Amino acid sequence: EPWRFIYALLSTMSILLYFILMSDFTVLSTRISAFTLVCSRLISELFLFLFAGAVCTLAFACSIAALRQEDENFDNTYHSLLHLLKITLNMMSLESIDGMEDRTPALFVAVAAFVVVVGIFFSSLFVAQLSSAYQATFEDMVGFARLNRGNIVVATMPSVPEYRWQNYIASLNFGHRIEFGEGDLGLAGGIQVMEPGSLNPTHEEKVQRYAGTTSREAPWPLEENQSEEDLGSRVARMEKLLENSMKKMHKLLKGGGGSSSLSSSKIGSSMAGSNFHESSNGSSESSS
Repeated sequence: EPWRFIYALLSTMSILLYFILMSDFTVLSTRISAFTLVCSRLISELFLFLFAGAVCTLAFACSIAALRQEDENFDNTYHSLLHLLKITLNMMSLESIDGMEDRTPALFVAVAAFVVVVGIFFSSLFVAQLSSAYQATFEDMVGFARLNRGNIVVATMPSVPEYRWQNYIASLNFGHRIEFGEGDLGLAGGIQVMEPGSLNPTHEEKVQRYAGTTSREAPWPLEENQSEEDLGSRVARMEKLLENSMKKMHKLLKGGGGSSSLSSSKIGSSMAGSNFHESSNGSSESSS
């Protein structure tokens, strides 16, 4: 009989370990693999919560056992610890604690304080801590899941026969050119994935095509509207430079004090002279 119990216990542990080893199949899905990695990272938070809850439960159990009370459910430390654990896990019926506030009010206050501290405060704190830690680590775990899958693929590659690998490469048809659209041949060396036309609608052509030679020494051809865009960008850049220079000149005129009037008069006279010079040139050109 005792050997049968030991055998049953070892069988239970073996089955659990078997299913834990089957968790390696989670690499087939990146999302599931990332979730598994997050769980492995957050297991430390669970252990901290269990440790804090166990210490607090033991402290309340010892305190309740020291009370002067005649409740058989809390008459010693072991019974107090067991029933407090049942209260935490909602495994204790309400009939066993019904009327406790009338028989032993001190015991009722102690049990209520335990429920508030462990059942409400620690549980809420644990949920909040898991939520914040999950949001902080899940994005990184997606990358780690991809790296884990790549590691398994690299470790498995030496066991693949050469002929099977070559047949697999030939079945991918990397030498065939892929169609961007129906009748629109593109480049070779990829894998074509079909999707509905309404899934990602595009109003502009993303593939730029240029006729002529493909030599590297040939200059890159200009688009039809590229010269107009360059002209507009140059004009905008010149306007920005002119605006910055006017702002600097305005600051210098303000900070110059007495010399600002002199400098402004010089600037005004020079501008007037330039305008007079341009007007005289214009009149001479009109007379000629």
